[in-house]
Amino acid sequence: MVLHSKILGQGMPLIILHGLLGMGDNWITLARQYAQNGFQVHLVDLRNHGKSFHDDQMTYDDMVADILEYMSYHQIDKAHVIGHSMGGKVAMNLAISAPDHIDKLIIVDIAPKLYPPHHYFIFEAIHQLNLTKLNTRKEAEEILLKQIESKPIVQFILKNLGRDKKGHFKWKANMPVLENALQDLGEALPPLSVFNKPVLFIKGT
Repeated sequence: MVLHSKILGQGMPLIILHGLLGMGDNWITLARQYAQNGFQVHLVDLRNHGKSFHDDQMTYDDMVADILEYMSYHQIDKAHVIGHSMGGKVAMNLAISAPDHIDKLIIVDIAPKLYPPHHYFIFEAIHQLNLTKLNTRKEAEEILLKQIESKPIVQFILKNLGRDKKGHFKWKANMPVLENALQDLGEALPPLSVFNKPVLFIKGT
């Protein structure tokens, strides 16, 4: 299956890969600016996120294969790639696996090192939500704020809350699979990995 995406502009392909519990639309404001400056921007929803397909497998090898299939489907031979957080790890694995398909690489808020799992608190909070008894998004926000003190984090999580065809609340992201994958998603890149093209690392404060 091909990943869902939103495509803006014309020119050199620029693929943007979001982080854990994110989606391509997180980058829409910057994507519009890039599209006005000669890029064809691809805002991709990674597997088990956004509007893309759900699958029981959630490894970096799987996600790299998804991106290569996406590029083939859209007839993209080579692209610039921006990856944020988990998407940055996907981008780095893509670069060492298929360097001929990458022109330049920008990695945001992550390094190629091992990260111990540190998102369990988010999923513990999510477990407090009974979607079958939820009436409004405001109720969901109030419940999550009792577990997570940061309102921006809660609002970020709630971007994943949607409704099914009957109007019932549902998660867009495949929460059980993502929670089970946290350990694997923190893994380092293979030792002595090499990518001999321009790379920019950006760290936010």
